[in-house]
Amino acid sequence: MQSERRFHKDQSWHAIRQLLLEITNQAKDHLLPHLAAIMKEKVSTHEYASIAHIHEHFSSPITVEGLASIEHFHPVYYVEWFKQKMGKTPRVYLEDYRIERAKELLIETNHSIAQVGKQVGYTYCSTFSRTFLKVTGVTPTSYRRIKR
Repeated sequence: MQSERRFHKDQSWHAIRQLLLEITNQAKDHLLPHLAAIMKEKVSTHEYASIAHIHEHFSSPITVEGLASIEHFHPVYYVEWFKQKMGKTPRVYLEDYRIERAKELLIETNHSIAQVGKQVGYTYCSTFSRTFLKVTGVTPTSYRRIKR
C-alpha cells in the first residue's frame, strides 16, 4: 500500500511540476503568484483519508480500529498520530463534528431532538442530549430556542 501511495504521489507531483513549467514558460510573472497561492492552499488543506471518512460517515458507527485501518496504522499509534495532527483524540473529534452538524440541524429544521440525534449518529436521545450539553454548555432544546 505504501508503494501505491508513493506511486500516486510521484505521478501527481510530476504532473504538477509539468504544469508549473508550462505555465512559467507561457505566463512568466503574471500567473505564477496565483498558482503558488493555489498550491499552498492545496498542500495546507490536505485531508487524510480517515478524517474524510469521519466527515462522510459521521452518522454511522465509527471505531478507532476502523479509522486506524484506513490509514494502515495500529490503533494505539493511530490515536497518537491523530492527536498530533488534529489536536484531539479521534473520539473527541468525532463527537465535536457530530455536535456541529447537530447545531445546524437544530437551527435549520423542525426535527425533534431525538431525530436530530439519530441523524448525527447517536442511538439514544439521552446520550445525544448529554453529549450536546457537555460540548456546548446548553441542552439541544435550549440551543434551538436561543438560536432561532
